[in-house]
Amino acid sequence: MEDRKEVIEMELTIEQKQRKYEKDKEWRKNNPDKIKEYAKRSYEKNKEKQSLYYKEYYKLHKERILLNHKLWVEQKAIDSVYCFRDIDGNVLYWGSSSRFQERISSHLVGNSHLSMKADEMVSEWLLDKIEYQNYSQYNLSRADLYYIESYHKIKEKEMLKTAEVHYNENELTRSKEDLQLLADSLEFVEFDKLEKYLN
Repeated sequence: MEDRKEVIEMELTIEQKQRKYEKDKEWRKNNPDKIKEYAKRSYEKNKEKQSLYYKEYYKLHKERILLNHKLWVEQKAIDSVYCFRDIDGNVLYWGSSSRFQERISSHLVGNSHLSMKADEMVSEWLLDKIEYQNYSQYNLSRADLYYIESYHKIKEKEMLKTAEVHYNENELTRSKEDLQLLADSLEFVEFDKLEKYLN
């Protein structure tokens, strides 16, 4: 009997916590200005303490922080030409970017000229995978990437009709023949984070 009473009290406590959480959540939703004011006062009150904390944390973990930043920059800054393919292997879209991860993320959250999120691409266009070629080690110009994208578009038509790719021939760092050979020889790698953008 005593055990049952303790369980009931525990359940009531959980329910009370849940009600308090919902009440606080509703209050925050209805009082955004008060929340901002509270956050501002809290920052002013604790900014010296927080500043000291972050300085000490940086001193203790400087090497790891710098390494993580370096890896983050390297991962983001990939010179690439990429394509979206449907379940039959047809190309839906060709693109190129000097910041591959960032550009792909923009596409998949609907923040690009494609105006479709990842789940919409899957349901409407049967998007199956994204593939890319990594040209980072070749020190290509943006014009080179545009040319390679254009070359791929001519070789393998995209189903989503987009604007023609323009490039400045004077800014090509190699001959068109060399760029074509590079485009034909470089392996495509599958982007492995598509799933996280699907609802």
